[in-house]
Amino acid sequence: MRDIRDRLREAPTPTITVLPDGSVDRRSAVVDVEGNSLSRETVGTEIAGDAKTFLTEWHGVEAGGQSVNAARQVHELGASTTLVGHLDHPIFDALSFRTYSMGEPAEIHVYELSDGVTMFAAESTDISTWTFERFTSTVGPDADSLFAADAVLWTNWAAFPHGTAAITRLAKELPDDGHLVIDPGAVSTRPERDMVEFLDTLGSVPFEGDVVLSPNQREANLLVDALGERISDPDETAIALRDYADIDAVAIHAQTTATVATSSDFVEVPTVKDVEPTRHAGAGDRFSGAVAYGVALDWGWDETLTLGNACATHYLIHGRSGDREDLRSMNIEYGLG
Repeated sequence: MRDIRDRLREAPTPTITVLPDGSVDRRSAVVDVEGNSLSRETVGTEIAGDAKTFLTEWHGVEAGGQSVNAARQVHELGASTTLVGHLDHPIFDALSFRTYSMGEPAEIHVYELSDGVTMFAAESTDISTWTFERFTSTVGPDADSLFAADAVLWTNWAAFPHGTAAITRLAKELPDDGHLVIDPGAVSTRPERDMVEFLDTLGSVPFEGDVVLSPNQREANLLVDALGERISDPDETAIALRDYADIDAVAIHAQTTATVATSSDFVEVPTVKDVEPTRHAGAGDRFSGAVAYGVALDWGWDETLTLGNACATHYLIHGRSGDREDLRSMNIEYGLG
């Protein structure tokens, strides 16, 4: 691992454009009669045993969505951040960076368990019918400056039925020295043929800059399965996806390591161990935000993955995106770099 404290002290401010989702997250804990949070195994066993009713403890409503979470993270890192998402709800008014809204957000019911979360998503019609033309019509004359950002981060491909075609359109607009980072989202919600088309498209986009895919380990495994590959080794999964898509890098965040496969190298950075999480979802969005930040600044992959791990871990522990000072302190406390 690299020591990134000096990097964070430099306080660089790259420009990063993030798109295209947004959600209103309604959070509840699933509890027993004593108010103790239940585990996934317990809930699964009870459902299998024909249980139909569970007690919940209301935890409130939050502005969510992968792009919103990632934009918060790059903003905290000091990037000049613009979010173009589905933000037509007052809950997004408090965001402290430039935003454009393309329509109604999704509604997510988040059920927190002692060892994870279960989420039920109701996508909005604006998301299910979204095309790239809505992006350009929304941002209008600002499109050129948004395309010219040091990095463009696309999140949650899986939620957008027309997302693959839109990625091709976006790539045509990006400068040849740009960086495009894509977090595919919950690919399990899409058929395998869509996953294959998505990977084929990444390898054929008309873009001379860097293309980076940033899935979590489960998403990466499902993408490889869709290709008909049967790979159990996480390292080989990253390599197989990079080789198939023929893109610049595949960066995978997993529970124990973050890894990246490029055309010439393979880098692995261990994650922080033995932390007590307060949140079980959203850390991967912070990781992808950190990847976009690192590639925007042309950092080395060991530094970028270390930053991604720090951002993800800080969110797991504290339930909020960490700023540069938070992350410098975390690097000292946990020996991240």
